Amino acid sequence: MDTQTTDTIIFSSDITLTQANNTDASWGQTGTPKIKSPITINGNGNGLQRDNSLACNKDQTQDPTEFRIMLVDNAGNLDLNNIVISSGCNDGDIASLVGNNFGAGILNLGELSLNDVQVSSNRSLLGAGISNFATISSITNSTFNNNEAAFGGAIHNGNTLDSIINATFSANQAQSGAAILNFSTLNHISNSTFSGNIIDTTGTPILGIPNGVGAGIYHNGNGDSLNPNIINLNNNLFHNQTGTNADCYQENLGIINGDNNLSNVDSSNCAATFSTDLDPATVMPLANNSCANPLVNGFCTYTHSISSVSQAIDAAVNGTTHDQRGFEAVDSRDIGAFEYNGLDDILFINGFEN
Repeated sequence: MDTQTTDTIIFSSDITLTQANNTDASWGQTGTPKIKSPITINGNGNGLQRDNSLACNKDQTQDPTEFRIMLVDNAGNLDLNNIVISSGCNDGDIASLVGNNFGAGILNLGELSLNDVQVSSNRSLLGAGISNFATISSITNSTFNNNEAAFGGAIHNGNTLDSIINATFSANQAQSGAAILNFSTLNHISNSTFSGNIIDTTGTPILGIPNGVGAGIYHNGNGDSLNPNIINLNNNLFHNQTGTNADCYQENLGIINGDNNLSNVDSSNCAATFSTDLDPATVMPLANNSCANPLVNGFCTYTHSISSVSQAIDAAVNGTTHDQRGFEAVDSRDIGAFEYNGLDDILFINGFEN
């Protein structure tokens, strides 16, 4: 395959993986061939998943039925669109932190971007949804839900993640950093929603990471005062997180800056959080809330809608022009990934869209 041209893969149906495709000496088992060149995948709303009937034992031994979904190799460049990545399982020895502990959905060692992707129900030690050791240029219009790891339930970032825009993080679980565990460069997060991410304090701490903090974002600056890691947060919504400093936790000179974030707790610890707390009852459960351009199979990434009395409405400053669903902002942009569209949203949520 020519590494200088981009090949495109288009899905016409779901793909269910029943066994590992390859085993890497350093990184363990993966269910699909390694991405070793520029590849664009257009999923058309279909899923790429490990068979749900396969066991994920979490006994620190990787069985033949336990494997991640995708691995982007050093020379790989993956542009992932309109797809669901789910049910990956990594299970390695915690004490040795071997490679099969990282990234049950996607392990990135090259270049990666996501647009309109749903990453769900993956299980691993670090970064169940995505574990990044190279470059993620952007994550846009995407949802991470029900991913579970010891640390970094949805995302573990160990190198460069430039931007997260119009994304939803929902019901991910970890001992710390249930949504995001960051140890390196994460430049900015904007108009995203963090809802119901869960901290589990029962596991064994590793890498000096404390248990029970940062259900939304755990940010470690690695103690570098000359080149501190700074995350800029703008127009993000934090809702019903659990744990100490549940929304954001920073240590070792990690810095969180930004403006105009909204939370339902006073002690959010995220930058420039509104003094007027978010009413948690105004954020609805994760659901298909329609989208501007649904695919043939009706696929829309799931989002948390907000009610007509939410404090998030029209409260964004210099927000995105469209929400995660692709709908244009009404008046001013709302805080978070979802833009309330009045009667249209009410009709859809109540089943009158037709």
